[in-house]
Amino acid sequence: MRSAIFVVMGLALSAGTAIGQTPVQGVWADEDQQHVYAFLENDQLSYWNKTKYHSDPEKSYVRSDGTWQAKAKEPMCWLGKRTGNVMLYANGQKCCMEVQASGDKLILVSVWGEPQTDFGICRDQVLSRIESAPDLSLPGTAAK
Repeated sequence: MRSAIFVVMGLALSAGTAIGQTPVQGVWADEDQQHVYAFLENDQLSYWNKTKYHSDPEKSYVRSDGTWQAKAKEPMCWLGKRTGNVMLYANGQKCCMEVQASGDKLILVSVWGEPQTDFGICRDQVLSRIESAPDLSLPGTAAK
């Protein structure tokens, strides 16, 4: 029993640091920059995704604006025994996310989302910090 507890504790410690210990504010993107998250000041969130299903062929990204809220020490939301420490709100979606930092990566795991979808901000993601998002005009960044 005691060894099982130490194994669980070791896994929890090696999983990464909590969001409260990592500066989340900034611009993050997945490996192919198909999904870009800008966690801005005053809990503002901008999310861009590359999609072929939108009406403007001149723009490769669709932008959604919203807000984000985080708690470092206690769960902000839950579903059964799964808990999340960040809530995202944008474009009619509301998401409970477990966010962890692991090295230079930000890992987003969906606990629940409303409405239930497999696209948009409520997706599981592994993100890296980027200086600016290509072809996007973000507050406080210069497009490359």
